[in-house]
Amino acid sequence: MTEEQIQRAHRIYALFLNELGTNRLANHFVMKELITNLSDEDVTAIEQAQIYFNPVPSPASSSRLNKSLAVGANIVTIDINCIDTFTAREIVAMIMHEIGHAFNPLLRNMPGEFAADEYAIQKGFAADILSSLEKAIQIDPVHFNNSSTHQRIEKINQHNA
Repeated sequence: MTEEQIQRAHRIYALFLNELGTNRLANHFVMKELITNLSDEDVTAIEQAQIYFNPVPSPASSSRLNKSLAVGANIVTIDINCIDTFTAREIVAMIMHEIGHAFNPLLRNMPGEFAADEYAIQKGFAADILSSLEKAIQIDPVHFNNSSTHQRIEKINQHNA
């Protein structure tokens, strides 16, 4: 890694609230993808928006935070169990999608989903967010085989055309 990437890595790791979960993501190369694909300006924007990441084994878990967070801080919860199903890039695409939500807190429902997807697309993860949605439909059709997921897929496909 370059010196710039090492400094960015320290800043990105400081945004993660759970060392065990973060280490699991690192072992799956998710952290490397984040370091490679987020610019220093991106990290600054994430820091300024007070977005933090809490990788935990979901659906039910508890986590002790090792730092005090400001009122109104955004916490993106990452299910580390997904590393067994999704590629590192697909997981990063999901993280980018959630960052998109944090940057657009007033957008709800489909406008919010489209804006969050657009953030991931702008960062170069269109194919990965698309493949993660398609996998999600296969893995969990009860929650993902619905009109909103299909609208998101259609919009991403339009972007790719």
